[in-house]
Amino acid sequence: MIKYFLLIFLIVLSITVQSAAVSITSYNILNARTSGYGGWGHTYNGTITSLGGTLANYSGGGGTLNNGTIETNASTTQLFDTTVSPSITLFLSQSVRVDQIELYNYNDGNGIPGCLTSFTVTINGVSVNYSTVGFGSVNGANGGVNERVTLNSSQNTLTTSQITLSSFVSASSYPTYFSTNEIVVNGTTASSVPNISSNNVNFGNVRVGTSSAGTLTVTNTGDSGSTLTGTINPASGDFSPTSGTQNFSLASGTSASRTFTYTPSSRGADSYNVSITSNAQNVSSNLSGTGVSPVYQSSLSPGSTMDFGTVDKDVTITKTLTIQNITPDADLGNLTNLTLLSATISGADASFFTLSNFTPGTVLSKNALTNLLITVTNSDYLVRNKYATLTIVTDENAALGIAGNTYTYQLTAYTVPEASSCLLLSIAGMLWGIARISHKTR
Repeated sequence: MIKYFLLIFLIVLSITVQSAAVSITSYNILNARTSGYGGWGHTYNGTITSLGGTLANYSGGGGTLNNGTIETNASTTQLFDTTVSPSITLFLSQSVRVDQIELYNYNDGNGIPGCLTSFTVTINGVSVNYSTVGFGSVNGANGGVNERVTLNSSQNTLTTSQITLSSFVSASSYPTYFSTNEIVVNGTTASSVPNISSNNVNFGNVRVGTSSAGTLTVTNTGDSGSTLTGTINPASGDFSPTSGTQNFSLASGTSASRTFTYTPSSRGADSYNVSITSNAQNVSSNLSGTGVSPVYQSSLSPGSTMDFGTVDKDVTITKTLTIQNITPDADLGNLTNLTLLSATISGADASFFTLSNFTPGTVLSKNALTNLLITVTNSDYLVRNKYATLTIVTDENAALGIAGNTYTYQLTAYTVPEASSCLLLSIAGMLWGIARISHKTR
């Protein structure tokens, strides 16, 4: 009947705390008092190594503490002596997240059962000391013949199949002793514990003015039966989307993805950590990329004026405009090539200017240059300024071959008639002036 009572109790407890009793397959004890000491008896089917007298180490077996029976007297209950610093290592049938550890006793009025006030639990190298809580029939220092500890967050999130109990403190009327005849471990099996993994996304080199897409993937790497739920949050800066979230619910071994896009707004490295929240743990994945681009440079600053000065009638003057791709990035081919899509001269006096040595669609790789020839020809007899605008369309800050940055230059020239015409006019003017003077003196 006692065995059935224990089974029912454990089922009710598992429903209450969402965990279940985990089978203890074996246990080791260091510095155990041997059976028969002080009239207390127990069984153990493993190796018993004598330490002399009534002390021994137990290893590789099981017995009284994991036989599934709550005993009713001292002859079937193991006695421990805190003065020799005993420790108990429990080996579980499977990996679990441990919630509680319970030590059961008998109650016949003896002053030792139910008087264990604290002990230390070690899981995966993490040790925590806990005060016990008594439960069951009233006896001992804790008000109950049995003792329980509930693990805190520093340990109940760890997955383990081995637990060590040590540093026992007793408040019994025999203060160096405590006893137990059954140990129960309650926990959540690792098969129902999710785990999260996610990848970083490196977009590599991306031409400014273009975009590249990449996939951030979240995977549930927990054991079979687990469910990973959570949210992939948005990005920021040159990475998009910059708003909204994507939720996921994943069985073990399955994945969910969210697509991010990198659109560099300028040259240089970019990086952003996307946060991912989940019921396993919160993590982040890094998005990274580098904006690269051709860089336009000309021998005359864009927006300034190319002045041809005074141009006589029927005289042609030619000037050179040198254009170069001075990108500081590596030569990355189409990622850093500069295309001169078009070069045109417009304005009221455009007919006086011509452009040569230019082919639309000229491509300049890193450090390459080209020389455009701009010519003005004075075919006019009038004295006046001539104005026009040279416009060069490039694919800087755009996809290769697509119109991007545009640069303009003002062209100006001062045209006058040819020199012989000016000389004849000057002579005629002088003769006319002499004639006028002679006429007045008569």
